[in-house]
Amino acid sequence: MAERELGARAELEEAASAEMPIRLSRFLKAAQERRGLTRNERLRILDQVILLLEMNYVHLPLKRAMHAIDPVQRLKLLKYRLETQHRMEDEMQFHKRLLEIFSSLRDIHTRYLLPSPFKNRVAFLPFLVEQYFDTDRNGNRSEKFLISRVATKQFRSATESSRESAAFKPGVELLYWNGVPVRRAIEINGEIQSGSNLDARIARGLDSLTIRPLNTSLPPDEEWVDITFRDLKRKMRTLRQHWLVYRTRATPRPRKSRNRRAAVDIQKTKINQVRREMFAPRDLPGHKGYEDVFYSQVRTVHLKGLGEQKVGYIRLFSFDTDHEPLSKSSNESSPTRDSLRTD
Repeated sequence: MAERELGARAELEEAASAEMPIRLSRFLKAAQERRGLTRNERLRILDQVILLLEMNYVHLPLKRAMHAIDPVQRLKLLKYRLETQHRMEDEMQFHKRLLEIFSSLRDIHTRYLLPSPFKNRVAFLPFLVEQYFDTDRNGNRSEKFLISRVATKQFRSATESSRESAAFKPGVELLYWNGVPVRRAIEINGEIQSGSNLDARIARGLDSLTIRPLNTSLPPDEEWVDITFRDLKRKMRTLRQHWLVYRTRATPRPRKSRNRRAAVDIQKTKINQVRREMFAPRDLPGHKGYEDVFYSQVRTVHLKGLGEQKVGYIRLFSFDTDHEPLSKSSNESSPTRDSLRTD
C-alpha cells in the first residue's frame, strides 16, 4: 500500500513539474491511488462545516427561502451515513457532495476548497468559447457561440483527428457539445455553479465550460468532449478533444488598502489567470506594472457600410490593483478613432 501511495505521489509531482499538461484520466488515476481521508478526518470536516453554516453563516435563512434548500440537514444526513455505514464511499464522491451543498447556497464568497493534489490544478480544454449576438437583415437577433482563442501547442497534443483539427480555428461557430445544443450545455454546467440568478448562472456556465479550477470544482465527468462546429467554409464538423490538467501559479492573496477589503471570487480569479497565462498574446507591448491586469492593441476591423476602421481593444483580466492610474501620456497605443471595445 505504501509503495502505491509513494508511486501515485511521485506521479503527481511529475505531472506538476512538467511543462506540458497531461490528460485528465492520467491525473485522476494518480489522485485516486494516493492515501485518502480517514473516517475521522471526514467527520471532522463535516462538524466544522455544520458549525460554519448553522452558527456563523448569517445569510442562511435568506438562502433557504430564496433557493428552497436545507444545506445543514443535508450535511447532517451525510454525517449520519458516514457514522453508520461500514464501508465509506470514494473520497472523490465525498468532495463532490460537499461541493454540491456549497453550490446550492449560490454564494461565490462561501466555498469549499479541495485539498492537494487539486490545489492550483486546472482542468481545461485548449480553446475559449465566447458568446455574441448577430442581427440579420430583417432585424432578427440571434445568439451564437464561437471559438475565440485556441492554444495551438496544447490543442495539437490532445486532438486525435488531424483533418477536423485543421479546420478548428478562431472564428468557427460552436453548435453542439457532446450532442447537446451548446446553449443547453452551458445552462446545465451553470446549474452546478454559484450564480445567484439565471443570468449569473449562464455567465458562470460559459466561463467554466472549458476552464475548471480543481480546487473549487470537481473534474468533469467526461474524459473527452465531442465538439460539433461550423467551420469558416460553413461546413459542419465534429472533433473529439480530451480534457487536460496542468498546474498554475499560486493565486496571489487579495490586496488590502486603508479604505477597502477585497471580496475575491476565487474561481473567476483562477479562470482569468488561466486565460492570461495560456491565451494572452505574447508579442504585444505591455504597460509596465499592469502586465497581469490587461493588455491593449489597435485593431483594424471591417464594418458594414463604413469600410475598414481602426478600433482600440482592451482585454481585462482583473480590476484588483493598487497601482496608480495610467497617465494620458503613458498610453502610447491609443487608437486613432473614438471606437473602443472591452472584454
